[in-house]
Amino acid sequence: DGVELIQGEVTKPETLVDKLQGVDLIVSSIGITRQRDGLTYQDVDYQANVNILQEAVKAKVPKFAYIHVIEGEALAEKSVAIRAKQDFVDLLVSTKEIESTVICPSGFFSDMQDFLDMAKGGRVWLFGDGQ
Repeated sequence: DGVELIQGEVTKPETLVDKLQGVDLIVSSIGITRQRDGLTYQDVDYQANVNILQEAVKAKVPKFAYIHVIEGEALAEKSVAIRAKQDFVDLLVSTKEIESTVICPSGFFSDMQDFLDMAKGGRVWLFGDGQ
C-alpha cells in the first residue's frame, strides 16, 4: 500500500506521458548492465533517465533519487558508461523544479558474479591504473 506499479518503456518517452501524476518520489537505477539490443549507454543511462526526469518535472513530482557510482565524476573520463551516468547527474542536480538525491554505492552489485568468475580464471579487469 502506497506503492503503485507504473509500466512504460523508458527509452520511449511517449510511453511515460501522464503516468507520474500523484507520484511522491522516483528512485532510478536505470542503466545498462548487459544490453544486447543495440542501445548505447547514452540511450539508456543518460537519455532514459532524462525522459523520466522530464515527465517527473511535468507531473510536479517533488523528489527524484538516482543511483550513481562512487567517484563518478572522477571516473567519467575513463568510462563511457560512467560518463553517461555523470551527465545525467549533472542535469539532475541542476534541475531546480525537483529535489534530487544522488546515491553513490561502491559498486554495481549485479556484476559481482562476473568479477568472481574472472578471479577464478586468474584475471580481473578493473578501472584505473592499479594504484
